This record gives sequence, structure tokens and C-alpha cells, in this order.
Amino acid sequence: MIKPWEHGEPYSDEYEGFNLTSRQRTIYKRVYHTVEDSPRLSLRKGDIVKFGSGYYEYLKGWPEWFLKSREDKKKFWPRDETPFYAQNQYAIVVNRYVWKKFKRWGTYSDYGVIIMMITGPAIGHIRKYYTNKPFKIKSLYPHNEKIKGRFIKLKKPFKTIHDNLFLSDFNITSFINKLEKKFGDIEKTRNLFLEKICLLLGVEL
Repeated sequence: MIKPWEHGEPYSDEYEGFNLTSRQRTIYKRVYHTVEDSPRLSLRKGDIVKFGSGYYEYLKGWPEWFLKSREDKKKFWPRDETPFYAQNQYAIVVNRYVWKKFKRWGTYSDYGVIIMMITGPAIGHIRKYYTNKPFKIKSLYPHNEKIKGRFIKLKKPFKTIHDNLFLSDFNITSFINKLEKKFGDIEKTRNLFLEKICLLLGVEL
């Protein structure tokens, strides 16, 4: 069985779509494959993201007139696609993928991201998301760059939002620096980093 950061063989299937010309349902072919790591990608292997509250935090209509507390407002917020186990939790990007869809008038590519939970009740869980993802970038591999003017460095110990120590006895920064010095920033380096994270978390894939 291949690891989630490895590139398996492409595969194809068919899906039903709506043909605007004929106004009928049409069967189209599509091909799935993972995408090799590249600086052109907005999210890359090893980047850390954080999910939101799981809600679109806005009120519409009569409730906004009188609801004051966050807990009261939350009862009326619509949910987004964040699963309950991922609310306010962190995940790491393990791969990128694309669906190439072949239609009568052209070929279309739908890109997505594959993430693995690293905090919360579902550590190790793998899930795919399209580009309209319900999370924000928190730290970019090798985790020593500025994001929105703020210097972020992944170091030991790394604390979760619940103040539980994550990898408290392992210096992630030192490990990444050694990988970078030996191989440089290539896909192999990021794969080794992901493999080490899984080993330290006790995740069996």
C-alpha cells in the first residue's frame, strides 16, 4: 500500500454532468492523479493548516437584532464543510491531486489538497479537499518563514490550542534543518519529514 505522500498510478472513471448545449445529462470521462511537489503550488507537502470553527460566523435576518453572546449567535450560524472532529484543529498537507475532466468542448482540471489531522480526536485521519477549503495556512514548510508579517517557527515543544504538548521531546526544527542541509528543498525531503511526523505521532498508514 502506498503512503499518502507517494504518487500512485493514475486512474479513470466516469461521472454524470449536465450538458448546457443539449440540456441533458451526459456521461463524461475523468482521470485522477496526484501532483508532484512544486514551488508553483499555493499549498505544498509539509505545510500546516488550521481549520476554523466549523461555521460561517454571520447572522442574517431577525436574530441579529438582539443576540449578543457568541454562544447564542452560534445556534443560528450555518455550518461550513468542516467536520466536527476538525473544528479549530491543525492538519498537515501530505499531497496534492487533480481530476482532469474531458468534456466535449474542452479539458478541465480540478485541483485539490490531501491533508492529515495532527491534533484533535482524529489524529492521522486523511481527507481530500477541493480548492475551496475550510482552513487557513498557519505555517509553511520548512516553518521558518513570515506569514502576514509574523515570524513563525515550528520548534520544540509545539503546543496545540488546548495547551497539550505535541512532540514535546523531539526538536522538529533541528530535524528539518538536517534534511534541508543534506538534500535541499526537494520532494524527497518533504516526504521524509512527513514520514517522521507519522512515526512520532504513532500513525500507521
